[in-house]
Amino acid sequence: MDEEVKVPKVFANRVIEQVIRHMVSDTIQITPQDYTVVRVVFRRLGGQWEKLVAGDLVHIELLKNIITGWGKLPHPDEKDELV
Repeated sequence: MDEEVKVPKVFANRVIEQVIRHMVSDTIQITPQDYTVVRVVFRRLGGQWEKLVAGDLVHIELLKNIITGWGKLPHPDEKDELV
């Protein structure tokens, strides 16, 4: 049962990481909490991983928009450039 729960999370985390690396930054540190936040927001906004896997453009666009918004937030590994 534990493996059934872990497989979807592993897949979701890989997809999230690939999109972040491609759209936001190769050097940004992604914490386990970041993965959880993106997964929860995706699901709460009606996203379905099964449809994303099938190539549904609505769900792909939803994930891209969530990650783009997340990428605009300040991250702890970034230096304060305003100072």
